[in-house]
Amino acid sequence: MDEEPPNNTKGLEDVGENRKRRWIELNTILDNKKKSKPKNRGEETTISYSNVSWNDIKPVYEKIKRSANLPSKPIPEEAFNSLKSYLTMVNTSIKDLSGKEAKRMYYIGPIVVAVCHCFRGEVEILIEDDIDGKRIHSNGHFEMILKKGNKRICIVEAKKDDMDQGRAQCLLGCEAVSDIEKARVVYGIITTYEVWELTISRDDEIIEEHVSLSIANGMMTDDCLRQITGKIYSLLSDESI
Repeated sequence: MDEEPPNNTKGLEDVGENRKRRWIELNTILDNKKKSKPKNRGEETTISYSNVSWNDIKPVYEKIKRSANLPSKPIPEEAFNSLKSYLTMVNTSIKDLSGKEAKRMYYIGPIVVAVCHCFRGEVEILIEDDIDGKRIHSNGHFEMILKKGNKRICIVEAKKDDMDQGRAQCLLGCEAVSDIEKARVVYGIITTYEVWELTISRDDEIIEEHVSLSIANGMMTDDCLRQITGKIYSLLSDESI
């Protein structure tokens, strides 16, 4: 007697149809990637997104991905001036940004904190947070996750300036957050400090904006600093995005 084919939709009854189809495609890729790795006793049934390349999942996302010029909302001038002063102090001490990626977090972190502080306690920043998907077969780690009500913004620092790998980690992470939190929209940021990619993961599409900023001797120009803080502030502020 022939075996029945596996039910790939089991447990996905409450997921939107478009995201459900995406998860089925992604799980096939992720499961095949996992099968190709040596197995260890007690190994998890999911795979880390750091082990999945952009080329692995690009066919799933390219057909639903579109670019957009996302809105910007300036942070208060007092907050901007405080951030600029702090970054100047950091830059005076660190000087050289080349080499270890950890240096960049001393610049990226204050930008994120300064924007979140504008909300006077409404935004919580989770540091070095782990997300394990259940119905999407992936698990991994974020430098930060911003929580404001039901809104989640997942932040990945692109290692070795590899924005493609950072994009893979961020998009799969957004799927895992959607899974765990049952969220229809999840936001992501991939950055090297000089380059920022803002992502909106919806049930039916992926919206992204790529922003390259001018850095001179470790410091952003004022215009660039206003641009990226305004983009993040708008993501957190605007419920219509």
